[in-house]
Amino acid sequence: MIFNSLKVTLLRIGIVGIIFFQLIPHVYAQSDYKGQLEKAKELLTKGDFKEAEILFKKVIKSQQEGLPDEVSYYYGLALFKIGKPNQSKAFIERYLAISGVKAEFYNEARNLLNELNPKICTKCNGTNEIFKFDTCTFCIGVGIVSELCKACAGKGIIRCNWCEGKGIAKKTNSFNVTNYENCYHCEAKGKLVCGLCKGTKQPNTQCKNCNGTGKIRTKIRCTH
Repeated sequence: MIFNSLKVTLLRIGIVGIIFFQLIPHVYAQSDYKGQLEKAKELLTKGDFKEAEILFKKVIKSQQEGLPDEVSYYYGLALFKIGKPNQSKAFIERYLAISGVKAEFYNEARNLLNELNPKICTKCNGTNEIFKFDTCTFCIGVGIVSELCKACAGKGIIRCNWCEGKGIAKKTNSFNVTNYENCYHCEAKGKLVCGLCKGTKQPNTQCKNCNGTGKIRTKIRCTH
């Protein structure tokens, strides 16, 4: 009976010992990760962003669960400081998604996210291209050009079609009697002032090169 009791007691001690020794690495790991986390935060405060990023990364990899929410913010900040905007944005957004508006560093995270998000340029509206306007060399910026009139071939006058350019008009009355008289359309000259150019020989027309604007639009890359 005494032997059985002693056996049970030893068995219990053995189980407790096993559990104890199994917990030691876990407790050590917890203590180690917290120490590394504090060290990483200290490095971040001192401006040693590269070393801080390395240590934060090590902490995150070694402690997948149970990490404080603000670790995502700290790591995102370190990534931002060493020039890794895309990775930084991912961790800052994760921090805000997990912690919400009650997050300890909510305002700081929002401000950092605003810096990370690309701002739309008011010049190019995000297209990276703008238009440069230069003076049209064809019309010298006036939007109007003078060319030889096509209606009169630059002569300023045209043939009178009423008298076929003869100055004398032929009329036949109801009795089939033909009379000849001076053409009143051209005043018996047989010619008329060109209706298109008004006799100037070079009518002003809209410049086709700039569509009458006087400016030529050229697309260039926006420098923001």
